[in-house]
Amino acid sequence: MAYGVQIYNAAGNVTVDVNSRRLNIIAVNNVSVTNGSSYAGYSPYISFPGMTTSNTDEFDVAVTTPGIDSGGAGYGAWDRVVVERATNQFRFQYLSLKSTNETLTIYYFCFRY
Repeated sequence: MAYGVQIYNAAGNVTVDVNSRRLNIIAVNNVSVTNGSSYAGYSPYISFPGMTTSNTDEFDVAVTTPGIDSGGAGYGAWDRVVVERATNQFRFQYLSLKSTNETLTIYYFCFRY
């Protein structure tokens, strides 16, 4: 007889059990995005196998951008970063209503729950 713990995600899939170890953090990286003359800029698509437009209960992206929404480092309340999900990939949209042709470095963590 075996004893142990199993952990399930919201979809009912086993994410951790006694027979396997899975890391929840899939990737940690950064990308720079420059907003153009339209005040918006896009990163290239970033591969994230398994992601879809709707499976936020299993795959997600956490973003940190130093200074954004804090008024520091040239960024303020008019700046924001949006994660655009797609099948097996995602990209970032950087929006700034106060300045154009500005480059922002976006640090991100890819999670699988």
